[in-house]
Amino acid sequence: MKSRAWTMPFALLLLAAACSPGGNSSDSGTDSTPTPGGTYTWLGTYDPTSLDPIKQSAVTGSYGNGNDYMASLYDLLGYTDPKTGKVVPKTAESITTTDGITWTITLHKGIRFTDGTPYDAAAVAFNLDRERQPGTTEAQTLSAIKSTTVVDPTTLRLTLKKPNTLFDQVLVNVAPFVASPAAVNAAGAKYGTLGTKVVGAGPFVLDKWVPDADLSFSKNPQYWNPGHPYVDHYVYRIITDEQTRFNAFTSGEGDATFSLEHDFGAQAVDAGQKRVTAPKLSAEWMILNEKTAPFDDPQVRKAVNMAIDPQQLNAVMYKGKGTVTQTFLTKDNPNFDPNARLLGYDKAGAQTLFDQAAARLGGPVHFRILCAPNTQAKAEAVQSLMAGYHNVVATIDLRPSAENFPAVARGDYEVAIFSQTMPATFEPLVSQYWRSGEARVQQGSHPEVDAAIDQARTTQDPGQRTAAYNALQEAVVNQSHFWFLPVVPKADSIALANRVHGAQPLMLGVLPEDVWVDH
Repeated sequence: MKSRAWTMPFALLLLAAACSPGGNSSDSGTDSTPTPGGTYTWLGTYDPTSLDPIKQSAVTGSYGNGNDYMASLYDLLGYTDPKTGKVVPKTAESITTTDGITWTITLHKGIRFTDGTPYDAAAVAFNLDRERQPGTTEAQTLSAIKSTTVVDPTTLRLTLKKPNTLFDQVLVNVAPFVASPAAVNAAGAKYGTLGTKVVGAGPFVLDKWVPDADLSFSKNPQYWNPGHPYVDHYVYRIITDEQTRFNAFTSGEGDATFSLEHDFGAQAVDAGQKRVTAPKLSAEWMILNEKTAPFDDPQVRKAVNMAIDPQQLNAVMYKGKGTVTQTFLTKDNPNFDPNARLLGYDKAGAQTLFDQAAARLGGPVHFRILCAPNTQAKAEAVQSLMAGYHNVVATIDLRPSAENFPAVARGDYEVAIFSQTMPATFEPLVSQYWRSGEARVQQGSHPEVDAAIDQARTTQDPGQRTAAYNALQEAVVNQSHFWFLPVVPKADSIALANRVHGAQPLMLGVLPEDVWVDH
């Protein structure tokens, strides 16, 4: 397999079009010469419980929901190009394989953590071995690794249990953050919690962490990537309420923000500011825990999938501005399969199935919808629609954002809400959601799904991989394990203050190291 080299050391992939003066619809990040200094503030929703990489992956976050400040602390082994689906190495110089079983990670020379210790192959192996331990966020997904071998200071060899020619996608999406082994060993099990010293090799160093308020960072003067970051200070401010957050943006309390429920980018342009295009959402779903009642009953899963009127849901959740779909993915996704059709809205059929389930259970079907503050509106919209049926009761299980994915990973849920930007390859997601024995959220075993995933992983033929991905989509839809919401929000842009430049959205968010500000 051809080596994927880090070819853009001074700027990450740019998605936006060129900007125009005043009330810009977009900002390219190349409209002026970068100006060092100043402070950049992102307004987000994610209040962390830990800054330990083993308790958070890049896939679990989204814009402003953890990935940006984690990457600021730790940097990234690499990231996925949202247009091509290819991996772009970053602290890694290359991530390669010839057979899908043995993978070689070659690191840039001379990188050091901010405590002065080397960011080397041994450090990466230490972190991967930690993340593979039972009980960590990514233990299931990284169980695909059979062994890690340090070849030399800049070379790490991974041996997988089964061939996966797309494993670099898994690596950079679930384990991109590397912490200093010395700092981890010093803090022990408490590493990453409030009051412990967190150490990475990223562009910023953590100065202060105030729960429910903000995380403040200052520039790392020894950062390995010359010229970066541009700003002296980066602040991640936590404002969970959507309207309050946007009001704070328009009043000048922050420089950038994003929302799935509201197109803050469009609103920013209306307010005389600007926006930058983000990778578009291609799917929304609620995961049904088939290992526990009531969703261990396939008829109940089917009933829930048939119960939602997409037009009503669109009206309640997105004021009629969302995209209604009856397929696994929207048409603009490169993996769109028109045959992967949802069951579709059938009110009478759903009611019949709920009545039959109630007769078997001796009472109504009850389920809790696990959600975070930023997905609470979706949960409440679904709860409201379910209230239109007899013999089914949905309640809200609201928890902090940082607790949602860990709860799903340990099976502590009945229904969980997720919105997902789909890359050009499914691999970062199949390891998270669908592959038996690896996925954190797939509670059952489905041979037809596993067969499709294995085919996609082992083939080098684009046509065969497309066929495998189509088979995967159709199998997942047919099982009703995932309750696909038939409406996708159109919000696909980030609100930016006019003084902000260089914002470059990737699949995992905007990286502060590339931003510069007028000051």
